[in-house]
Amino acid sequence: MKCILSDNPDPYFNLAAEEYLLKHFSEDFYFQYVNRPSVVVGKHQNALAEVDTGYLEEQGILLARRISGGGAVYHDPGNLNFAFVTNESPGDFIKFKKYTAPVIAALQELELAACMGKRNELLSGDRKISGTASHVFKSRVLHHGTLLYATDLERLSKCLYVEAGRFRDKAVKSVRSEVVNLRELMAEPMSNEAFFRHVYEHILQSTQEHEAHVFTPGDLDAINTLAREKFSTWEWIYGYSPGFELERTIPLAGEVLHSRVYVHRGVIEEVIFGGTVQMDSSKVAAALKGARHSRQEVIKILSGLDLDAEITDAIIPALF
Repeated sequence: MKCILSDNPDPYFNLAAEEYLLKHFSEDFYFQYVNRPSVVVGKHQNALAEVDTGYLEEQGILLARRISGGGAVYHDPGNLNFAFVTNESPGDFIKFKKYTAPVIAALQELELAACMGKRNELLSGDRKISGTASHVFKSRVLHHGTLLYATDLERLSKCLYVEAGRFRDKAVKSVRSEVVNLRELMAEPMSNEAFFRHVYEHILQSTQEHEAHVFTPGDLDAINTLAREKFSTWEWIYGYSPGFELERTIPLAGEVLHSRVYVHRGVIEEVIFGGTVQMDSSKVAAALKGARHSRQEVIKILSGLDLDAEITDAIIPALF
């Protein structure tokens, strides 16, 4: 197995690297990285139903989508991401215990209790320390997870908070769990860098068949292209979301604005307005039809409709 330690904190690069290793090689890999603050949703999730995008924009936190299933996770410099890319036999692709065993062993070496939970997550006691997910491509499998070492748990909670019941869809929903940072469980805490290095060195040295590896210039060019043309695009992050229906009621100066918006692949298919607010709802609905379901695009469209500022300010939260 070739072991790669990424020095790039960009989530789009690292997610692209996982796909690149999965689809363009026949060797087995271990890939470890640390991302800048970001939220990564599962392939089949509605990003808006899982993440407080307003908070992300306010805090400068990136939003990304991975190629594996599962729920939304928060990454930051206190979070270690591990990925195994291996060849497996048909009919026996998903082996969570095989992939998590080396990580658990690395933790136990530091006298940290860890085990697998019922949802294939990693637990310390009854608290979650890592989610895991897998993706199969032909005869190869990507299995990856996130280890909470010194993550900002307050930020994590704020990023992943969305008002319950806002969306009606068939997207995969995240399962919320009580989490804990591994650093809090250590009698003598290590620096982030020392802990990350320990996990990497443990896996690198666990067998004589493992060897350190680095990306070639050609690899880096291909990964950066994939990150630019797929993983960082609106079409992948938002447009890949399953179709959904969103219904809201917004108070406005003693009146109410009711809205129901239908979105497919990130594009507004229809908007229906109701309530007591006086406006040309058919004109607004027609202007929004076919637009991307993004705050920036909606604001741009509304600014060209000569609406009262108060009505515009009510329509925006009504659609999100």
